[in-house]
Amino acid sequence: MKKLIHFCLLVVLVTSCSTDHRIIDNPYIESATSQIYDVTRVELTDTATIVHLEAHYLPGWWIMPLRAMCLRVDGEKYTATRLEGANFDERFWMHPDGHAPMIATFPPIPKGAKAMDLFNGYYEIGTERLFGIDLTGRKRTPKYHKDLPRKFRKPIDKGEVELPELSYKVGESEMRLHLLGYRDSLMDNRVVIVVKNIFDDMGVYYSTVDTEGNLSFRIPLYGTSLIQIGYLGAYNRFHFYIGASHNNLPAHERIYHLYIDPGEVTDVYIDLTKRGEWLRNRRNGVCTYDMGIYTSGRYAEVNRQMNNLPYQVLMDPLPRLHNFIDYRVSTEEYIAHVTKCYHECRDSIASAKDLTPLQKRISTVQLNEEYVSYAANPEGVLRGNFCWGGGRNYQYYSKLPDSVKLAEFTLEQKRGMVREMGLTGDLSVLEQLADIKLARVCTVDELGYKFDFYNDVAHARRPYRMIIQHKQLDSVSVERIKEIKTKEVVTMLNDMITEDQKQVVEAAESVVFEPTPQGEAKEVFDAIVARHKGKVVVLRNWYYSGFSDFPSLHEVRREVDLRRETSEQGVVWIDLNYTYPYEMDDPSRLAGIKRIMMETTDGLHYILHHGHALDIFLLIDKESEHRRGPMPQYYIVDKQGNAEPQAINIYGNRHTDEDYNGVRDTDRLRRIIEEKLNE
Repeated sequence: MKKLIHFCLLVVLVTSCSTDHRIIDNPYIESATSQIYDVTRVELTDTATIVHLEAHYLPGWWIMPLRAMCLRVDGEKYTATRLEGANFDERFWMHPDGHAPMIATFPPIPKGAKAMDLFNGYYEIGTERLFGIDLTGRKRTPKYHKDLPRKFRKPIDKGEVELPELSYKVGESEMRLHLLGYRDSLMDNRVVIVVKNIFDDMGVYYSTVDTEGNLSFRIPLYGTSLIQIGYLGAYNRFHFYIGASHNNLPAHERIYHLYIDPGEVTDVYIDLTKRGEWLRNRRNGVCTYDMGIYTSGRYAEVNRQMNNLPYQVLMDPLPRLHNFIDYRVSTEEYIAHVTKCYHECRDSIASAKDLTPLQKRISTVQLNEEYVSYAANPEGVLRGNFCWGGGRNYQYYSKLPDSVKLAEFTLEQKRGMVREMGLTGDLSVLEQLADIKLARVCTVDELGYKFDFYNDVAHARRPYRMIIQHKQLDSVSVERIKEIKTKEVVTMLNDMITEDQKQVVEAAESVVFEPTPQGEAKEVFDAIVARHKGKVVVLRNWYYSGFSDFPSLHEVRREVDLRRETSEQGVVWIDLNYTYPYEMDDPSRLAGIKRIMMETTDGLHYILHHGHALDIFLLIDKESEHRRGPMPQYYIVDKQGNAEPQAINIYGNRHTDEDYNGVRDTDRLRRIIEEKLNE
């Protein structure tokens, strides 16, 4: 008995002195905002939480683990204390194989915790985040989200899918969006959509997500339209390079694509947990590309398959970068390389076993669109490759160095590339909704009967814009409508004129353009700022406006509050908008600028011709000839009249809390303005 008691006491003593050490290998991850980091092992002890990370990124590109990396458990934050395999707040250049192991150590989390989240960054929104890292040993992956209605739980149709005919109706549509697996810190509570119709026009709309992950949009549509859905997620430097027609949302936003018809109510379900499924499958060497989007309507199957498409089937992930072709090639070498790559990519699509017939068709459309741009603008491709400089960060050159000689191409050589790649012929609704690039490089005979459609769309763009912006037609638009042969396009324009468009935004009468000073660029600049000497002046130069001819509403709205606050403090805001001389009297162009300026009426607005805008751009920022920063450019003029550039980051560098704050760093701009006010 005595020996038994001693033995029991020994067991108790050993147990009390031992450390609780649990290991969870390849934990289940519910969802993620980024595919850069994966968790391969979690070690739980009484003294620390050790997380084994596997980083995945483009070889030769860099990532940055931040000192603010933390775990979130039941609302509590546990900041990392140590990192092995890389250094906090320093660039880590990815290995040639695109993988890198790291080990992060955190304080111990509470015993009994069933899951945790991992954040890499200073912000709730805009960082790499992994959610629902399971600590119980869960392995099973559900095929569908539990909240997805049963009528949407259908496998992808692997047979021949007939594409619906393009609709030419005009009407208001409602899109009801349901975000499955939504949580506050997974994404920003604002969702943006870009609506792109056959006239290549883009409308931007916003809506706010409710606590259940639901929101809706009511939007005017003119024919079957391509909808791009974006929400603020993890910073991703190369998203906006992928897809020639899919680059209209900022780079930091997640992008989904779908087609909807006018006058319809469309339900859209997006399974946000699919991002976690990607991580889980990648561990097993299985590549999945399911974006988890399900829609109602005529294009339900097209939308499903278009968002479940392996992009790697097409071509190198970053075809526009320096690794596509060397800028020093000759004309003949460029033509041979482009046509060879096209045929290889097309053959890989045709032979791909993991693609359905519809996905092959969609992939071919995207491929054709990409390579038409290579044929239509080879000079731009080579120039871009030089600007990337063999892998260095992009630098813009308004004028190439004299030592750089790019190959030259005739129009016939460009057309020859189109013919060699076989990019002419019968075009489906998918091609019709893509960028209208074929008509820019081909003749009527080369495109055949389908050329009428592209030609008619080109003629319809001016009438379309006049109707949208003015609700009336000018004489030029009336003549262009007479030249349109496609009766459906004419009917659509007539319907737009007679339709009571409650959503149309008219040019604001309160927007007044100041008289444009005359003279050289410096004289124009001095005349604009001279009358405000003694005050702080903020000039916003829209010399170059990115993806659109006009400044983006998405950009403008982020600074409206700042303008109003600082204007009350005596700061003068001046917008320098540019146009070409032949457009100075174009009501469509001026109305477009007014439409953007509606939200910033508490400032002065000037319209400069293109040459003066560029000269002022270079006058203030001496380095701009070799570097184009984010647009618009901000210039601060102090009380003494001294101007200096303040190119506030559009994408951010993720270096510090100060450098990165979403799309536009308005907080940093505010601090600079306050410093100038206090001088």
